[in-house]
Amino acid sequence: MKPTLAQVLTCPACQGRFRLKVFSSADNEVKEGILVCQGCSAAYPIIEAIPRMLEPEFLYLLVSGFEEFLKKYRQELQAQVGSAAFKHISQAPADYRKKVKKITAGFKYEWSKHSSILPTHENEFLHVLGDCLKKQDFAGKIVLDAGCGQGRFAYFANKYGASEIYCLDLSEAVVVAKKNLKDIPNIHIIQGDIYNLPFGRLFDIIYSIGVIHHLPDPEKGFHGLIDKLKKGGTVFVWVYGYSSVVPALKAVRKISLRLPIGLMWFLSTIPAAGLYLINLFYRAIRKVGFLKAVAERVPFNMYNDRTFHNTVTVSFDHLTTSIANFYRKEELEEWLKRSTLSEWRLSERYPGRSGSSWRLLGKV
Repeated sequence: MKPTLAQVLTCPACQGRFRLKVFSSADNEVKEGILVCQGCSAAYPIIEAIPRMLEPEFLYLLVSGFEEFLKKYRQELQAQVGSAAFKHISQAPADYRKKVKKITAGFKYEWSKHSSILPTHENEFLHVLGDCLKKQDFAGKIVLDAGCGQGRFAYFANKYGASEIYCLDLSEAVVVAKKNLKDIPNIHIIQGDIYNLPFGRLFDIIYSIGVIHHLPDPEKGFHGLIDKLKKGGTVFVWVYGYSSVVPALKAVRKISLRLPIGLMWFLSTIPAAGLYLINLFYRAIRKVGFLKAVAERVPFNMYNDRTFHNTVTVSFDHLTTSIANFYRKEELEEWLKRSTLSEWRLSERYPGRSGSSWRLLGKV
């Protein structure tokens, strides 16, 4: 991380400001160090040039290099945070090793399959944004990518002229995002929790695509994002829609969530092959003039521009993410009515089709 990021971040616990202690640096970046809150003395490590703004239990569960960091800088950490605070952050949760092995294996497997940024991801980004946000809306704006994954969408937000982009994710996908975006100086990578965002009211635009419907309480996450907007700022969220296929999907997930992650990647090719064949058929018949109307009745034809690999990824995400919530229009309207947004609207992606989803756009 750049040293100046310490002046932007706020403590997730008390919103206090940080004192930065650098343990190692290179290329004008802090590689390893510690952020200590000047208000409540909470401490957050910087590992692999990424500030890890997480509670101690999450540090153990989600940061594969945390234990090594503690051992390497034990004396420095005790000097900076005190013995009691060091004991607090170094207290591992019960049975964490077994959990770490499972979580880390899942992340590493997924990264190995789809970690690159490709030109097709720009089309995906723009199609998700739809008529809610345009390229020009990003120009000169301070942006938060809440749930950035491997950093694909942030790459294109930068291309569209955003002045500063802050990428936050709970998982160690931030390590991949850091590698993918390392040559872009105005992009900052943070590992953190949407429920406990380490920022003040900083942002002109916050977007969260395909993320908050995986939270235990998605509406809480949505309102938390709104709280970090400047006056006049814009929030954009994309979530799963409820459709006729959801009951069947939920039934399958009762089995798929119990299976090994590697096996599920293989098994995900089965529904993906079905979707891909359906869309090959769709692409063929829509070229025939008198069959165009019939083509539009082909289910799931919204995937017609996806590669087979991308279709596998879609299937894999639906079958293996432990929490997935699906929403009807009326439920999301209630979210918006309960929010502090001064204006808002809902936009349906793929209206009236199975597999449709929702865009929420609002301003404060």
